[in-house]
Amino acid sequence: MGTAKFTIWEPRWHDKTVLLAKRKVDDINEVCFTKAKSLGTEPYYVSGDIVRKCEIGSNGKIDCYVVPLTELKKNEI
Repeated sequence: MGTAKFTIWEPRWHDKTVLLAKRKVDDINEVCFTKAKSLGTEPYYVSGDIVRKCEIGSNGKIDCYVVPLTELKKNEI
């Protein structure tokens, strides 16, 4: 059981989602936002099972899971 760490500037506000690189997703995924002050500095967590059920999109270069912000939790899973 592994943990992947994602450092992201901000979520996509227009659809309230976050893009997680498909190749990097693991069993537990830690997401830290660096420029979104409204989301705080504490990490958010989402399980790999939830992420893998999400739609696949692109950030313009690589395939990413499009994860709704509502799936991110403050406490580790």
